Amino acid sequence: MNSYMSRREDNVREYHRLLQRRDAQLNRGQFADKGRDMLLNDYMKDEFTRVCHEL
Repeated sequence: MNSYMSRREDNVREYHRLLQRRDAQLNRGQFADKGRDMLLNDYMKDEFTRVCHEL
C-alpha cells in the first residue's frame, strides 16, 4: 500500500480554496447581501408574528 500522499489531492484542495477566496472577494467587492432570498424578506412584521403564533 502506498503511504505517500497524492500531490493531486493537494492541488485539487488548493484550487477549491482559491475559488472560494475569489468568490468571497467578489461578494465583498459587490457588497452582496448575505440575507437575500430569506423567508423574512417576504413577510411584513405583523404577518410574520401571526405565522409564528400559528405554528
